Amino acid sequence: MKKKVISLFIAMTMVASLSACGAKDNKQAAQPDTQQAAVKDTGANSENGATTEQSTDNKSTESQKTEESDIIEQTGTIIGEYGYSDNGYSVLSYKLYGNNLVDCGDYYEIDAILMKGVKVPNSIKKDEKFTIQTNELTGEKITLTSLGDGKYVDKDNREYTAYNTNGSESELFCDSDDKVEADFFKGRIRIRKDAKTGAAITKKYETITKEKLSQADGLWFNGVKFDGKGIVTELIFFGD
Repeated sequence: MKKKVISLFIAMTMVASLSACGAKDNKQAAQPDTQQAAVKDTGANSENGATTEQSTDNKSTESQKTEESDIIEQTGTIIGEYGYSDNGYSVLSYKLYGNNLVDCGDYYEIDAILMKGVKVPNSIKKDEKFTIQTNELTGEKITLTSLGDGKYVDKDNREYTAYNTNGSESELFCDSDDKVEADFFKGRIRIRKDAKTGAAITKKYETITKEKLSQADGLWFNGVKFDGKGIVTELIFFGD
């Protein structure tokens, strides 16, 4: 009888021991599933984060393109308002800057500062002093003194002459034949890849290159012609 009781006790102890190990193993086996779920959640969050970041980048790029397009349109409007000479060239001069040059397939987009001729009122009397603005973007100004008969001089005794009287104003020239111009608007223009460039005095022309435009740092032209789409076809230097 005692042997049966002892045998039964041992059997029960082994069953209890095995049941306890099994429970422990089950808990350990379940742990990787939890970790895997956590990894999946983390991955999902990462993907969502990447999607959000990518969406933000796309919106930023689209916003930049829209802004550039608006600037180009605004620049074109201003150029049109000032008009063109009889030979089809814009009456404005242009300084090009290639640090933000963009290749758009058939043409380039480039930063440009527009310059207009400085005018003086015809009512200025001899010995009268007056101030003209030579750069509207920076506020730069110079003071001139009238010598009479459309002649003027600055504080350094540099001489200026007024020509091309139109109504109550005349265009101002320095050293008799250098047109005085003022920077007044910073915008962007489009230039065709087959645009012609060169100096009128030499009559030597070539096709504009990406290299030349990308290196431009105030590259100046006073003979700029546009096609019907508002894209530059000629970049000519007519002299001062």
